[in-house]
Amino acid sequence: MQLAIPHAPRRVRLAQVPGAVARLVRGALLGLGVMALLGLGAAWVGRFFVEEQRFAARAEEVEARVARSHAPPPSAREDAEGTLDVLYTFADVEHSVAGVRTRADFAAGLG
Repeated sequence: MQLAIPHAPRRVRLAQVPGAVARLVRGALLGLGVMALLGLGAAWVGRFFVEEQRFAARAEEVEARVARSHAPPPSAREDAEGTLDVLYTFADVEHSVAGVRTRADFAAGLG
């Protein structure tokens, strides 16, 4: 279907339309800026996961003793969280850690 336009617009160059080039440049710069921000965000997230993987790869299992366990009452243990106070020796130095989070039923079984 062809429309009958009484006075068909003539072809013009983009530079002849007031503000068209500026709008295109702004749009391109905005697009590049958004892409750069997305790239930086992806790089940061990737670095975070790589560091977590490196940390887990360096981890060593050590013997420890549970000094105390903190668990909610038996009626509130389903899907709840308990904490442990732990004593351990690493590299001939004794350490203690309070508030190690674990499942409430596991914490109750240890203490």
